[in-house]
Amino acid sequence: MPSDVLAITSQSAIAHLLAHRPKSIRRLRAALGDEESGGGRAEQLLSHAQGVGVCIERVAELFDGDRRVSLEAWVTPVLAASASELIEKLKDKPRATVLLLDHLQDPQNFGAICRTAEGLGVDGVFMPRERSVPITAGVFAASAGAVATLPIADGNLGECARRLKDAGFWIVTASVGEKAEAPWKMPDFDKVAIVLGAEWKGVSALLEKLADWRVEIPLAGKIESLNVSVAGALILYERFRATAQSEPN
Repeated sequence: MPSDVLAITSQSAIAHLLAHRPKSIRRLRAALGDEESGGGRAEQLLSHAQGVGVCIERVAELFDGDRRVSLEAWVTPVLAASASELIEKLKDKPRATVLLLDHLQDPQNFGAICRTAEGLGVDGVFMPRERSVPITAGVFAASAGAVATLPIADGNLGECARRLKDAGFWIVTASVGEKAEAPWKMPDFDKVAIVLGAEWKGVSALLEKLADWRVEIPLAGKIESLNVSVAGALILYERFRATAQSEPN
């Protein structure tokens, strides 16, 4: 495999790429004799790949680590966009929503958040250049390929937050404490940047200082907190619901 590609074996991610970014797939490899490759979803994906001109290679067998798989797509890595360009693009967009991911380290969390964000129409994701999970094959799988169609920019998050505020965005942090409100109590901001903190550490002090509003998920059980990707999904859905209700019928 070339050193400048990612090997994607998630069929959900491959399906998303074939539907929306087929040119990013350099080659689709299929295992000969695999029980799944004679029919079902794998064969449907191969047929789709042929229809959009993706190069297909049949091989004896394929493995993802120790796990046997039916398909492997060689994909051009997703490159982060310019934070400045993304902010400029969104400054005049009404009802814009973006995410700031504050040094997330877990590929599953990062991918799951991107999947939710893409599905709910989030306009972009900002991540720091350092001490943050890169966009790997695991992130592709966890996001079901959403990282290929979701605008992702890297940069200094403090600077991004300040520039977003200048562009009319309200900064909302997922926080805990007396000043935090339930997501459904968040004002109906026209443009909002939602900050999700790193696993175990939460939102950094700098971004907390820049916050205009803080949200916390109320819990009824004995567990004290939710996984960051779950908390992010709940907050984003409340924003999505508010935006949908504000749109004219």
